[in-house]
Amino acid sequence: MLRGCNHAAITTSNTTAPKGCPVKEWLNTFLSELHRAYLKPRGFRKHGRTLSLDAGTYYLRFNFQGSDSNGLYETWKFYINTGVEFKDLEPETYWHTFAHTHWAVRIKYVVAEAPDAWRYTLNTDRNALAAELVGLIDKTTANVAGDAGRIRNRYLAKKDAQSARFNQQAD
Repeated sequence: MLRGCNHAAITTSNTTAPKGCPVKEWLNTFLSELHRAYLKPRGFRKHGRTLSLDAGTYYLRFNFQGSDSNGLYETWKFYINTGVEFKDLEPETYWHTFAHTHWAVRIKYVVAEAPDAWRYTLNTDRNALAAELVGLIDKTTANVAGDAGRIRNRYLAKKDAQSARFNQQAD
C-alpha cells in the first residue's frame, strides 16, 4: 500500500504523482528552500526543478529529475543532471537529454563521490540533504569551470561531424 500519495490517481501510462501528492510536494518545497537559502545568494536562478548559474561564457544547469517509479513506493528518489549551455552558440532546444544545454551528464560523472540517485521520504532530514547537495553543486561548479574549454571543443567537434554526415548524405 502506497503511503506517499493516492495511488489510484496514478495511471499506468503516467507514473508521475498526482498534484497535491505530499511526497512530490516535499521535493518541490525542498528545492525552493534550497534555492532561496543557499543557491540564490550564490547567483543561481530557479525555473521549475532546474537551477542555473551564469558562469560568464556559459550557463551551468542542475536539473532534479524524479524517478519513473516515484508514486509506486513510500520512498521516492531523484537524480541530478548537470549541463552546460554556451552563450554564444545556438541553444539545443529539443535535445532530449537536457534541453537548453550543449553538454549534459548525471552529476556522478562530474563528482565521483556523488551517488547515482537520492532517496527521500516525508521524514528526510532537509538540512543534511541541503548540506550534501550544496557541497556537490560547489564541486561540480569548480570541476566544470576547469573543464569548460574541453567540453566546448567536444561539442563543436560533434556538431562538425554531424554537419559533415548531413552534407555527405545530401550529395
